[in-house]
Amino acid sequence: MSVELVAGPLSLLAEGIFFYLLQEGLLPDMRTLLRFFKDAGYIAGGSVLLAITLFAVSILEHAKNRNVDTWWLWFIAITLWCYGCVVAWYRQYKKVLDRDAEIESLNKGSHVTGEIQVGNLDFRYPGIVDSRFVWHDFQHRCFANFWVAVVNNNPDTAYFNEVMGPPARVEVRIDGSIFRGSYFLPVDGLAVKDARRVDKNDKRVGDSFFGPLRAHGMMQSKPWAGNISFNIIGLNKDTFKGETTIRSHVIIELIDTRGKPHRLEHKNMELLIGKICEFDHSRHNYSQGYLDSL
Repeated sequence: MSVELVAGPLSLLAEGIFFYLLQEGLLPDMRTLLRFFKDAGYIAGGSVLLAITLFAVSILEHAKNRNVDTWWLWFIAITLWCYGCVVAWYRQYKKVLDRDAEIESLNKGSHVTGEIQVGNLDFRYPGIVDSRFVWHDFQHRCFANFWVAVVNNNPDTAYFNEVMGPPARVEVRIDGSIFRGSYFLPVDGLAVKDARRVDKNDKRVGDSFFGPLRAHGMMQSKPWAGNISFNIIGLNKDTFKGETTIRSHVIIELIDTRGKPHRLEHKNMELLIGKICEFDHSRHNYSQGYLDSL
């Protein structure tokens, strides 16, 4: 059987397969191909250019009827090219897997997003003696309170974990130092003197975020806001002696009952220091007693 008899049908078959894949949209577009060749060539250390150069040299030498032994150069170029191809394909495949995993994570269970609106730190905390507050200094930790506003984007109701562990954790970054804290349930009767608070008529510091959600959870698309308090280890009051505000990068993660974290972040938050005080029930406002003692 002659070569022409075999090559003709094979070329028609290859052409038919190519146009079928092109029609069905199974072939990558030009942008994908260019990105693939760029990744492969970059990773393989210029093997694309080397392969093209060797191919041109080979044609030139054959045209001049000279036999140049370049098979080992071809072997190196093809090896590098194949390595680049594999890595480029793997990169693209991993991007697809990561994107699919992210989409699946967002669509599975609750998906809570929102913002940290207001933050306060205090290096004193009250104990209760004879039904009265007695304020004590913290040595190597501080009390932190944040007002957050969130919404659940998915149909699944969000319930937050309070059985297997804390329902929230915080990370505060100040001048390159990182301080972490755990969820802290404050005593009743605290307030904060902070004009930035959304509800200016009620500045109480309590369990207003998680408390009402324990019974019914967070429904889809219903905005929710409230206080979350933390006990942050490592923040020393002597470091901020005399300071009334400080800028920080704050990250809060809300942990639902499936163990899924929901991240809230404020990269340049102004934290007020020393504004926690006793709530004055008679005036439905904060008491000046503690503030005057600062």
